[in-house]
Amino acid sequence: MENCEETIKTPPTGLFDFPRLILGGEKKYIDKTALLYRLAKPKTDAQYFISRPRRFGKSLMLSTLKAMFEGRRELFKGLAIDSLPWEGWETPTPVYSLTMSSAVGGTYELFREQLDKLVKSLCDEAEVEYRNDGDISGRFDDFLKAAAAKSPTQDIVVLIDEYDEPVAKFIDDLDTLKKVRSDLHDFYEKLKVNSGSIRFLLMTGVTKLTKRYFLLFMKLIGADISGERQSARGRADAVLQDASGIYVFEFKYGKTAREALEQARTKEYAGPWMDAAAPVFYVGVNYDPERRGIDDPLVEASPTCR
Repeated sequence: MENCEETIKTPPTGLFDFPRLILGGEKKYIDKTALLYRLAKPKTDAQYFISRPRRFGKSLMLSTLKAMFEGRRELFKGLAIDSLPWEGWETPTPVYSLTMSSAVGGTYELFREQLDKLVKSLCDEAEVEYRNDGDISGRFDDFLKAAAAKSPTQDIVVLIDEYDEPVAKFIDDLDTLKKVRSDLHDFYEKLKVNSGSIRFLLMTGVTKLTKRYFLLFMKLIGADISGERQSARGRADAVLQDASGIYVFEFKYGKTAREALEQARTKEYAGPWMDAAAPVFYVGVNYDPERRGIDDPLVEASPTCR
């Protein structure tokens, strides 16, 4: 038993490259290829957007899809998709991956320069002409058309990671943010224009949420949100209720999630919901202005919850 530790494979926590994960053989891979097959098999609408927190496996998922469409069947031996009628085994499709964090600059001018470099690198990868005229979105449009025309299947796959990173960079600079957002709108619009020659499109990212944006987002997706009921010692910033319970939120800016959680607990913000049949939880959330993102939220069951 003394050597059993050496035989245990651990889940990958910092490895986002599917081929390296499989070929390395040192980490455990939880087979999700049957789900990816359902996501990517031919259908009328093959365009997806997925927003998840960091460390939720977005980049690994994109890398897995890339290997699937490229027909690298040797990587999938023993996995669910190996026994499914996946198109990639017979007719691989060219895949072009974009990581928008590579287009993040400290200034608006640097952002545009790096975005243009990204388009040029795509043209080089596809071995199509890069024309240094017109605007950046126009050059991206030229790339999409030329790459699809050159493809054996007459279409391509586009995978975009961290689509929102350039916007997040300027979240505290409203004037620059508006310009970057406008440029990205024109850039991403070319994906819609060329949707007929894009076999599969997936965009993922991490939306940076302040309190205001969090509340707006939750209202858009239809969760039951209230911030009106008040305890004797104060009021929660937001309250979310779903089938799993009632979540009482406290938001901080430039502090810590622990401080937010302790304030909610100390001031007993969950008090008005203690008679509810559902379990009640405190949630502490902090936005870090230096990282321009949300720290990992802290969740704690209320001491008096049933």
